[in-house]
Amino acid sequence: MRRKGYLGLLAFLPLVGCVSAYIDPGTAGMIVGGSIWPLLAAIAAGILGFFLKFFTQIKEGVRSVWRKVVK
Repeated sequence: MRRKGYLGLLAFLPLVGCVSAYIDPGTAGMIVGGSIWPLLAAIAAGILGFFLKFFTQIKEGVRSVWRKVVK
């Protein structure tokens, strides 16, 4: 189904004339603020959620290793 969309896009490509584009100097800041920071926040939330879900198992694993190291 997605192939039809791409083929339709390719069908209109010869109709496109000259295209002019202007990239505003603030565009980089907008990209960083709008896409990178939320991505980093989502990754941090995923790691925190994993840690909180398995906190007791992680704690017991660290304690057992620590007991073996101390002895």
